[in-house]
Amino acid sequence: MRERVREMTTRNWERPDDEAQAETPPVPLEPPAVERLAQIGVPTLVILGEWDAPTSLDQLTAEIPGAKKVVIAETAHHPFMEKPAEFNQIVLDFLESLKS
Repeated sequence: MRERVREMTTRNWERPDDEAQAETPPVPLEPPAVERLAQIGVPTLVILGEWDAPTSLDQLTAEIPGAKKVVIAETAHHPFMEKPAEFNQIVLDFLESLKS
């Protein structure tokens, strides 16, 4: 697991993003997306690991109407890699619940 995360992180740092951004700098959203969470009108599932560092995910579940939060025990920042079967089942159960 650690090796996979190391490879993924290293690959992110090796991307030539700096060159692309020099030609076309990112345009900030106005208003910022975080200020428009209450406008999200689709079912939303927020999954996080029990040991992950504090993030803005609580803000997502608090401000997106009807958002569902699931914490996967004994995982950190990559629960989809740490416990893929459990992660997949949570997603499948959420999608199944949308059929009713």
